[in-house]
Amino acid sequence: MNAGRKNVLIVGAGPVGLCLGLMLAQNGIYATIIDKKREIVPYSKALGINPHSIMLLRELGVVDSLFSQGRKMQSITIWKGEKPILHNPLSKAKHPYPFMLILPQSQTERILLSAAKQKGLDVKMGVPYSGHVLEEGKFRVIGLNDSFDFLIGADGAQSPVRNSLQIPIEGFSYANEWSLYDVWLSCNLDPDQGHIRLNREGGMIMIRIKDSLWRVAGNQAHLLNDLPEGTSVQGIQWGSKFFIHHKMAKQLVKGNAAILGDAAHQHSPLGARGMNLGFADAAALAKAICSGNIKNYENMRLPRIRRTVRRVNAMTFGLVGQEWYLKGLRKHLHLLSPLLQLGLPYMRDFMLGVEK
Repeated sequence: MNAGRKNVLIVGAGPVGLCLGLMLAQNGIYATIIDKKREIVPYSKALGINPHSIMLLRELGVVDSLFSQGRKMQSITIWKGEKPILHNPLSKAKHPYPFMLILPQSQTERILLSAAKQKGLDVKMGVPYSGHVLEEGKFRVIGLNDSFDFLIGADGAQSPVRNSLQIPIEGFSYANEWSLYDVWLSCNLDPDQGHIRLNREGGMIMIRIKDSLWRVAGNQAHLLNDLPEGTSVQGIQWGSKFFIHHKMAKQLVKGNAAILGDAAHQHSPLGARGMNLGFADAAALAKAICSGNIKNYENMRLPRIRRTVRRVNAMTFGLVGQEWYLKGLRKHLHLLSPLLQLGLPYMRDFMLGVEK
């Protein structure tokens, strides 16, 4: 790519913003990255890096570090109560990396931040974005001494950049509150699988992070009281309550400004596409900036984001929807397991980000 001389400000030093900065640096564009937080937050919702993202991150020279700190989740089992009804081996995916790499976002962020500093990127922590003015086609950001050709918002769901650009975001929120815990468990579950447990009222996701530390999330009121038989909680590292949003920005580009990651789209954790969708955004945006046509980013990504968010919403609706027919479907899901077997390749490829 012919990078030319471009001055880029990325607001947000999370995984997606750092990934974009590293991708631009590969093409001779050394962005400034700012973030209001002073240090990496130790706890976060994102947990899995899919094969498509691994391919993108491999080009940045960070995959060996990711592999050394993460672990490979090889399959997923869906349970109805205490009975397994579907088993989906991720290893059957036709891909060089047929697994989900389980690694907390905070560790991914540290690896990317270290790589950014080694590349010589200017990463300023504890520096908030407080707005900008346009002067002769350049963005002069309040509190910074430089002006920028491009302003990029990788600054999360509330996105001050998106708000300052007056880009609308549309969608809805689910009524059910979700709980999330990272807990040390003593249990009989296969530690190398992901587990989705369904019941009439909703569901629970259980994924081992490392050793005996598990991520447990779901929409049940007393989540840790509904763990599988033979499971006991040995300790709680942290917990959180949250609501699921399914929203999309109306546009991704405005002039020479753009948004990506959670600033552009929000959806449930089902399918593990949140952070991974952001990595794909970063790759497309880096290519568009380097080619000199930032609008190509919106043209390329908006239809893909729309399709992915729609599919994640359908999965989420099936898992936690409170309509009578969905409760009935979950109650009798075991009767449909032969039919559901036919959909396993699609579910596998979607989760791994390698769907056509």
